Amino acid sequence: MKGTNQTPSPPPSPSRGEGRVRVKKIIAALMKTYPDSKCALNYSNPLELLVATILSAQCTDVRVNQVTQTLFKKYRTAKDYAQADPFIFEREIRSTGFYRMKAKSILSACRMLEERWGGKIPETMEELTQLPGVGRKTANVILGNCFQAQGIVVDTHVKRIASRLGLTKQTDPEKIERDLMPIIPKKDWTRFAFLLIDHGRAICKAVTPQCFQCPIDRLCSYPLKRQMRGDALVLALLLATALLAMGTLVSILTQLQSKRSLNYNQVLKARTLAEAGVAQALWVIKTTTGPVKEISGELGGVGKYQAAIQIEDGAVMIQAVGKTSGL
Repeated sequence: MKGTNQTPSPPPSPSRGEGRVRVKKIIAALMKTYPDSKCALNYSNPLELLVATILSAQCTDVRVNQVTQTLFKKYRTAKDYAQADPFIFEREIRSTGFYRMKAKSILSACRMLEERWGGKIPETMEELTQLPGVGRKTANVILGNCFQAQGIVVDTHVKRIASRLGLTKQTDPEKIERDLMPIIPKKDWTRFAFLLIDHGRAICKAVTPQCFQCPIDRLCSYPLKRQMRGDALVLALLLATALLAMGTLVSILTQLQSKRSLNYNQVLKARTLAEAGVAQALWVIKTTTGPVKEISGELGGVGKYQAAIQIEDGAVMIQAVGKTSGL
């Protein structure tokens, strides 16, 4: 039979009741990991947040904050933007990328704000999405952060992680938002999105998700974790072998010392390095449940070194115990 490379199917969506229970656990775990999670864009009023959010499309929040630091000093009202020279404004926001399209959206939106709402930012989804360059994502950012109106911001991180968690099978942001709303407590809609955004930047990355150090690994049904767990176990075995090699080094040095080739301080240093490697190994990797695997060896002149790879309750710990009776 010929082998085939198939893309893993998305995880099954949980029932609404199961989803609510699991989401509460996810929120609790992420809040412990990211207690200060919030919008990363700098702003002091709704207009500034509108401008910053439009600029943030396909751009890092760090870069946007660098640009707006100067921009917000020059443009303080919607009228200031509405009367801005488009060519000058484009140059001022050029480093955020797609600057022509963003300049057109911001200046047009501010002209509409002046004409329809007297320069004020409207406070409803229906009105906000009438503004050029403003979709549901941007509107939810503004409503949730400026007007205490809860909304789920579905950006690239939320889209990716919600899918990996099995909370949605959809790919369209608006449909993802509709899937998430019934299973996330309304009071947590805004917070949930920013928790996923922080988690996506730190651990659940697009290409290289760090599942082995994920605080919600046990609550996640991401199919590709099986392959990564297998790779992780191979890494664990290699590390355990390396620890045994450290023990062998101590054994050799001990035997050499007995022939007066090395002094005691050199042997002590080698032993310290080996023990440091053992201590660091305890925090190396996490993966899935499975059997306990053990490696042990007799090291001549020193004693027994034993490295145990224990896989239990979603965590792998490499434990290496050295009995250096010869030192």
